[in-house]
Amino acid sequence: MQAPLRYPCAMGELGGKPSFLLYSVRGFIWENIPKDLLNFLRKAVQSNAIRHFALGCSGRYYVCYEIDGKIRCETSPGFWSFLNQDLHGGGLRALTFGHQNRFYGTKAYYSSPSGSRSVYKHELFGSYPRSLGSKIQELGLSAETIDFVALGFGDSWVLGVNGICHWKRIDGKLEGVLKRAVTVHRWVQNVVLSPSQPSTFLVEYRDGGHSVEGLTVFDGHERFTSHLDPGPSTRLRLLLPNDPWYKYVTKEFIDGWLHSHKPKPDIKAVYAVKNPQTSIEAYRAYELRIRKKMLQAPTGSGKDKGEDPVTEVFEFHGTRRQCTLGDDLGGADLCLANPYDAAGNGLCCSLCSILREGYNVQRAGKPVGGGRVFTRFGFGIYSSAVSSKADDYAENRGVAWTSTHKVMLLNRIVIGKAFQMKKGDQALQAPPAGYDAIVGVPGEDLNYGETVVYNNKAVLPVFMIVYGPPAARRA
Repeated sequence: MQAPLRYPCAMGELGGKPSFLLYSVRGFIWENIPKDLLNFLRKAVQSNAIRHFALGCSGRYYVCYEIDGKIRCETSPGFWSFLNQDLHGGGLRALTFGHQNRFYGTKAYYSSPSGSRSVYKHELFGSYPRSLGSKIQELGLSAETIDFVALGFGDSWVLGVNGICHWKRIDGKLEGVLKRAVTVHRWVQNVVLSPSQPSTFLVEYRDGGHSVEGLTVFDGHERFTSHLDPGPSTRLRLLLPNDPWYKYVTKEFIDGWLHSHKPKPDIKAVYAVKNPQTSIEAYRAYELRIRKKMLQAPTGSGKDKGEDPVTEVFEFHGTRRQCTLGDDLGGADLCLANPYDAAGNGLCCSLCSILREGYNVQRAGKPVGGGRVFTRFGFGIYSSAVSSKADDYAENRGVAWTSTHKVMLLNRIVIGKAFQMKKGDQALQAPPAGYDAIVGVPGEDLNYGETVVYNNKAVLPVFMIVYGPPAARRA
C-alpha cells in the first residue's frame, strides 16, 4: 500500500493560464482555480477531511472528502457526463486529468457475481494515451498494483509501480530526474505533471525529498516553493478535524467562550505551531529551573508530596494581526515586514512577530497600528483560559482590516509559584519576590481570570486558531 503523500498536489488550466492546488504542513495554497472550488475550500476544510483531488484543463476539478463518516465529492459542472462512467454504486479511488480531454482513474465497488459472495473490486478506466494502456498490459498491472499515474501535456505520461517509473514523451529534465532516481535506488512516490505546461512537474520521493521544475509559469511560484521548503524557523501545520489536538483545542476554545453578549463563533481552522528548536529548548530549560526551585522549597510552600510542583497550563492570547495569515486556509505564510522600528515602536504585525521570534516582554504595552494596550499588572505577557476575553485583544489591522475572521493563539505556559491578585497594579515589572507569575482573580478589577508572566521563556505559542462569526450571521 502506498504511503500518504507529503505534498498532495494537482495542476490544471483555466482561461489559458496554468493552475495548481497544493497541500503541505503549512496548509492549502492555490492559484487560478475555479471560483466554485475556491468557495468550497474556504468553507469545507474546517469540518471535512479532504482525501484526494485533481485539476484538469478548462477549469475541470474533482475533490473527494469525508464528512460525518461518509465519503463525498465536489466536482466541476458537467464532470460526471465528462467521465461517462458507471460506478456500480461505488466511488472513485484515484483520478488524474491530462491534456485536453485526457484522464485516468480507478473505481472501487462491490460486485456480486451470480452464486458468489460479494467482492470488493478495483477497475481502471479513462481516456488516456494508447501507449500507457499498452504498458499497463505489458507489465500485467491492475488497479491495485499501480502506485500512481500522471498525465501531462500532449500524450506524455508517467506510471509508478513499486517506486520505479515508466514514462513516455516527457520533458527531458523530468526524464533525467527519473533516470537518476533509478540509478541511486531512490523510491519515487508520486509525480505531478501540468496538463498545459510541458516542462512543469513535481516529483515526490518516499524519503521525504522532492524535485521540481518549471514553477515560474505560476505567478505564485515563490509561495509554492516556500510550502515545499518551509525552512528551519516557525512552521504552521493545518490540523484536520479527526486530529486529537484539533478536538482538544476546539473544545477548550468553545468551553472558554464565557461572555454572554458575544455569540459563540465558528472555528475555521486550527494550526499547530512548530516552534524553532532553540525556542523549545529555552522553554524546557526554564521549566526545569522552576521545577528544581520548587522541589527545593521548604515543606508546605509548594504542592503536596508526590504532585508535580510546576503548574503548566494552556491559555489563550489575543494580539494584532496586520496581514492575511490564516485567511483562505492556504495563507499560512508569516508576513515578512519588520513589526517594530529601531526605536521599538509598533509598525506592523505582532502576530507574526510572536510566531517568528516568540514572546518579548520588552514589547508589552507598545501599541501596534493603533491597537489596544493592556497593562493591568504591568508590562508582562498576558493569557487567559477564557477565550472570549482573549478575543477582546485579537484585532485585525492594515490589510487584515476587512477580514471576516480573527486569529488567536493558544499558549503553553509555565506558571510555577503564582501570586494571586484581585486589584491591578500597572507599576509591576515582575511578580513579588519568590513568585514566578501573577494570577488575576475575578472579583474586584477583573470579571474573568488571567495569567501574567514576565519571562519570555515561560510561554510558548503552540496552536493558532482561525475563527469567525457563526455561519448564520455570515450568510
